[in-house]
Amino acid sequence: MVAVGDYFVMAAGDGSFNLEELKEYVPEGYTFTLTGQGDVKTPEIVIELTKTDEEPQVVDRTVTVNFNIDTEKGAFVDTPELTTVTMSELPEFSEEQYAIPQVVAKDGWKFVGWKGQGADVINWGADAKTFGVSGLAFFQEGELVGYASVDAVFEAVEEEKEELTEQIAHVQFVYEGEVVAVGDYFVMANGDGSFNLEELKKYVPEGYTFTLAGEESVNTPQIVIELTKTDDEPQVVDRTVTVNFSIDTEKGAFVETPDQKTVTMSELPEFSEEQYAIPQVVAKDGWKFVGWKGQGADVINWGADAKTFGVSGLAFFQEGELVGYASVDAVFEAVEEEKEELTEQIAHVQFVFEGEMVA
Repeated sequence: MVAVGDYFVMAAGDGSFNLEELKEYVPEGYTFTLTGQGDVKTPEIVIELTKTDEEPQVVDRTVTVNFNIDTEKGAFVDTPELTTVTMSELPEFSEEQYAIPQVVAKDGWKFVGWKGQGADVINWGADAKTFGVSGLAFFQEGELVGYASVDAVFEAVEEEKEELTEQIAHVQFVYEGEVVAVGDYFVMANGDGSFNLEELKKYVPEGYTFTLAGEESVNTPQIVIELTKTDDEPQVVDRTVTVNFSIDTEKGAFVETPDQKTVTMSELPEFSEEQYAIPQVVAKDGWKFVGWKGQGADVINWGADAKTFGVSGLAFFQEGELVGYASVDAVFEAVEEEKEELTEQIAHVQFVFEGEMVA
């Protein structure tokens, strides 16, 4: 017996109390794992103790990594139909090297590596085959799951050009049946005399343009180009946004796709004024859904009552890329169970270690 005594506990009307309350009376250097209910009417409650090293309990955190790809430029080798591959539940301090999903570039493109965001900016070369998770992910304060998002980066491949020589093409520029200009113009043509019609645009009279494309031959006696009026406004290349919604399936689930950890919404116009529906989530027992947190062009914070979101200014775009990304995580808080009203009563306890009373 290590110790014995009468100790105050908070008990219900029938005298029952939670054995966890006795831990504050345990002698230093000991602990116990016994759980459940005790009864203050028990003549002597015996608690078997074990030694403890008093090290604080460590709660393991995990990492989720989203790999994104622009399917106009390339594809994942194993899952070519997906725009995002998610690797989740990776231990935060794992020393393991995890395989990076293999990608293949489409015609006209070359894969040059990965860029993204986690705890810091991520830059991996095209020859990177594996990655480590220690220090990789960004953790919201108090959360047990950290996230990183990386995008496959591609560069346009220039085709080998045939050797060209400067030759003369005979051209008429016509607008609504009227000849606006006519002349012999220098173009770069290949050996058989063919050239790209785009070369003639530099000779088009001011205020006009043409959309004719393809190749023509300098041997054509008279090349006729039909013109249209132009307002000279520069061409705007539209960019799109992809948003990844992630959830910890230990705490909740997406209502429409409860088996998925990530829902992806892609090809959303960058400056769309539309409000898009946020995927509905439901909390599991013991948890309460309190909102969304994440990262895009800036930190993202949405409350639990948020139903829609806008994309203008939401996403982070890598320099020169036409697809921007944002990642948001469903946030849950533990729900405390309602406690029965208790009163302070005395329990008669012996603390015993290997047959000897400690207190």
